[in-house]
Parts: sequence; C-alpha cells; structure tokens
Amino acid sequence: QPCCVTRQDPDSMDAATFRAKGHALVDFIADYLEHGVHEMPALSTVAPGYLRSELPDHAPEAGEEYDAIFADVLAKIMPGITHWQSKKFLAYFPARTSFESILGDMLSGALNPIGFSWICSPACTELETITMDWLAKALALPEHFLSTHTVGGEPAKGGGVIQGTASEATLVTMLAARNRILATATDPNAALKLVAYTSAQAHSSVEKAAKIAGVHVRLVAPPADTLSLTGVEVAAAIEADKAQGLIPFFVVATMGTTSVCAFDDAESIVPVCDAHGIWLHVDSAYAGSFLLCPEYRHLFKGLDKVWSFNFNPHKTMRVGFDCSALWVRDRMDLISTFETHPEYLRASVGSAVIDYRNWQIPLGRRFRSLKLFLVMRSFGLERLRADLRTMAGLATRLSKYCEADNRFALVYPTHLGLVSVRLTAGEAATKGLLEAVNKAGYFASHSVVGGQYFARFSIANMTKEADLDALWALLADYAQTV
Repeated sequence: QPCCVTRQDPDSMDAATFRAKGHALVDFIADYLEHGVHEMPALSTVAPGYLRSELPDHAPEAGEEYDAIFADVLAKIMPGITHWQSKKFLAYFPARTSFESILGDMLSGALNPIGFSWICSPACTELETITMDWLAKALALPEHFLSTHTVGGEPAKGGGVIQGTASEATLVTMLAARNRILATATDPNAALKLVAYTSAQAHSSVEKAAKIAGVHVRLVAPPADTLSLTGVEVAAAIEADKAQGLIPFFVVATMGTTSVCAFDDAESIVPVCDAHGIWLHVDSAYAGSFLLCPEYRHLFKGLDKVWSFNFNPHKTMRVGFDCSALWVRDRMDLISTFETHPEYLRASVGSAVIDYRNWQIPLGRRFRSLKLFLVMRSFGLERLRADLRTMAGLATRLSKYCEADNRFALVYPTHLGLVSVRLTAGEAATKGLLEAVNKAGYFASHSVVGGQYFARFSIANMTKEADLDALWALLADYAQTV
C-alpha cells in the first residue's frame, strides 16, 4: 500500500504553490512530448487489475501533499499508460495533440465555463460558431454548412457544432432523422419500423447509435473488390425493407473506413436517399482532415448534397481529444429534436443567438473551440496541410516497400496514412509479425475483412523517413524468419 503524506495546510492550493507546481508540470509535459514518449515502449504491458494493488481501497479522509500524489502518478499511473503520442504508436487511428492544444485546454480548464447557452459565456458560443465556419471553409465544404452565410438574403439554415466524438455525431444525427420522420408519420407503429443503413465496413458506433435510438440497422455488404458501399447496394436494401412494410430513414456513408480506409460512394448514394426522403450522414472521423489538402478532395465526392458531415480534428489536426466537428445543412433538425425550455434556462437575449445545448444530447458543454482556435491560428493551414502530406507520404513509402517484397501483400490500396498489409506466408505468420512489432516497442493493431487477418499500420506521429525505415527493417527482418 502507498504511504500517504497528509497535507500540513488543510486549505486548497494557493496561487503561489500553483505557479510552482504548474511550472514543474509544464516542464514534465514538455520533456515527455519532446523526448520521453519516444524513448518508452508505445504499448503498456501491465496486467489487468494492476492498479488495484497499488492504491488504497478508499479515498483519504485528510488531504495529501501534491508532491506525494504526483510521485504516485509517476510510479503507479504512468506504467499503465499506452503512449498515443509516440512515433511508435501505429494502432487504430491517431490522436495527435500539440503544445498549442494543451495550452488551450489549460485555459479552458481555468475559465471553466459550462457553455450550454449563449448567456453562460457569449465568447464560448461565438468562438465555436466562428471556428467551425473557419474549418468548413478550410475544408472547402458546401456553403450551406456555414453558420453565417446568406442565400438570397435569407439567413443561414445550417451550421457547425463541436461534439465529443464521431460516435456522438452519428447518434445526434440519427436521433434528429428519427424525430424528423416521426413528425410526419401517419402509422402509429412507425417508431417500431424505422431502419438505418450503413456499410458492413462502417464503424461499430453506427450499430450502437441504432441501439440507443431504438431502431433497426442494416449492415449492407459493399462490393468485395472495392469495399466501398454504393447506391446500388443501398437501393436494394431499402427496397427489400420497404416491401416488408418497414420505414427506411437514415443512411451513414463512411469516408475512410476503420479497417482499410475505404471510401463509400456518397455521390451514388445521394440520389437513392433523395428519392426516398432519407437523411444521408457522412462519417469521416479519420479521413476528413485531409480535405484541407486540395489533392485529396477527389476522394470525397458527393459532399455537396449530404445532410450532415462529421470528422475529428482530434485525430490528425494536432487538436487534443476530444473535439469532433459536425455540420448539418438545417440546424432546425437538431434544435427541434433536442430543444427544451425550462424556466431556469430562459434568458432575455432574443432568438438571434445560438444555444448549442439544443444541438447535442447533454446540457453542459466544455469550451472546446478554444484549443481549436489556438491550433488553427498557431499552425496555420499551410503547416496543418504539411503534416497531413508527411503522414500520407510515409504511408506511401511503407506501401511501396511492401509491394516490392513478395513476402508482403497489401490487403487494400493505401489511402492517406493507413497501410493494411499481411504476410504471404499466412495468418499465423502475420499474427507473429504483429507480436514481434509490439514486443519491439511499437504498437500496431489488426483487422479482419472477408475472413482475412491483416496488420494495420496507421502512420501519424512519425515525421522522418528514418523512423519509417526503422519500422520497415523490423518488418523485413521478421519476414525473413518465416
């Protein structure tokens, strides 16, 4: 059991102590992100339940000294951390942060506004509106997603809002689509007949959203050769369900699937959804940031006609978790779903302001736009684009190494920063490869598509060709043994 050191001063930390401890913590963070994180294995190797024996089984009655607490953090908490900022972290999709983002979170934590309505902190609301418009313009999204444009003299109907995750964005839009279809339904049992559709390659968050919303969900198989869902498959699934008396109401197209970064063909799905009055949402949690670069925009065909679009700046834009950007073409779809008017939340500021509590599930919300604002201003779009191009370039470099070596086979063409590869010696050899990679201090993950097991290498934190070449040397050396 740890030795608890009772505080001599029972009062909370004063400003002078905070300055001293804060400076020391900033030094620790700077050292960790600059050097330390790259010198440790990316993957934590602790056993499940390790922390229970390291900490007391009850909270202390008397406060403890900060230095003793932080010593426990270093000795007991840090061994259980998987290092997502390491250049050796290659698993899942990335979650890159930056010093600028951390400063934004520090300031947000100090101000600590609970920005559920405009009056709670006007800047909290207005900065989110502005930064989401900045971001929409930087991505070249359709104008109807902006909060501040006008069409024929009429104010904007759409707009952007920061959610916590892409999973939340999918749930929010699914609930809005459900509310929209039920508002005009004449069948008293309509709620029991609603069906949502997505690719069998889509993220599991779509299934979870359907469970929460209480609707059916169809995981539609995309063509095996492309893994990209098209309007042909969606139309067939919709027609089959309508013939059974069900009510199709929502489709999720994924641009940048989790397993292989495939892009659903939204352009061909749009007319199918339009013909049936169905909401089409695009989940581009990982890939969406690459819209910053004009050379990748051809992958995102059809965005000009979808109902909503989401991506995560907290993956590859140097914005720390959590920060998920969602745009809708008609904000009233969200507001009519989530709006409530309790007397204790009423404020005499008129209807001209945005109250983002009505664009989401919870009431309270953090000042997340502050870190997005700091990152966009500090890096500038040119540097953010350069980061993305470096990721994609290193991934292409790894894929070319694999293509030139007959011991390796790409499972899917490399898109953006993800390389999906297997050993031609078989599944056991590929599993052995991943085990060897992770034992060497890296952390890579796997997936299975069409019954085929493969390794996924998500390139994000590497910035130099030498780092990538060291990884390839490890892969090639292992392949030699099988």
